[in-house]
Amino acid sequence: MSGKTGVGRLPDCIIIGARKAGTRIVLAMLNRHPKVKIVGPELGFFNSASTYQKGLSWYSQQMPNATSDEVVIEKTADYFQYSEAPERIHAMNPGIKLILVIRDPIERMISDYYFIQRYASRVSSAYHFQEVNKTLEELVINSTTNKINYSYGGICRSSYAKLIQPWLRWFPRKQIHVVNGDNIAKNNPAQELRQAEKFLGLRPFTKDRHFYYDNDKGYWCLRGGCFGAEKGHVHPPLDPEIRGRLFRHFWRSNQEFFALMGRDYGW
Repeated sequence: MSGKTGVGRLPDCIIIGARKAGTRIVLAMLNRHPKVKIVGPELGFFNSASTYQKGLSWYSQQMPNATSDEVVIEKTADYFQYSEAPERIHAMNPGIKLILVIRDPIERMISDYYFIQRYASRVSSAYHFQEVNKTLEELVINSTTNKINYSYGGICRSSYAKLIQPWLRWFPRKQIHVVNGDNIAKNNPAQELRQAEKFLGLRPFTKDRHFYYDNDKGYWCLRGGCFGAEKGHVHPPLDPEIRGRLFRHFWRSNQEFFALMGRDYGW
């Protein structure tokens, strides 16, 4: 390709979620590729009525300056859970490539719960975050029925089989690449990154030697610097009895998701 400059062109790929599954880490790792350009802050364009009303001209103006042989990636982790996002993205570009980052749904839910607590402590908002005043155990179990609280947002955001359905209605499976966030956290991330590079049509770049396991931090790091605040949060253990109930609750959804994606993620 000629490498001709195209200012503010629309993205070639969007990382659509899932929230607290490792989307920021995946974006940062892909950004090391010399032919990748990323959008900085999350735009929340396709999941916000007020922002979406600004139009595609506004959206394109948020894109980085990129040449025709570079891949532009936007990431907003909340797109995955927003049912109108697939149709809106399809209207922009039906051939766009999508990356979905997932992890064990219980671990994602735990991470999400503590993320909301940290977020609520940083912002001044009239919105009431129930995570601030209730334990996770109190939120996932309905105190009246003593059954799983299906309406709790943390559970809904981990119900991958349900959330993927709108995306599969608008996009063929081949346009959605799934990154295993558990592999990113527990194993050398290079393998997952190489698969993502192939999906994006990029020349191979990531090597095993680009990463090392930091025993003190307890996770894999890039040589030249570990990720700071984005990783490494240690959470209190979830009540074992409730964890067991959640495992049984998510089992059917997980099996359905595995079938749709054609891969068993071992949850």
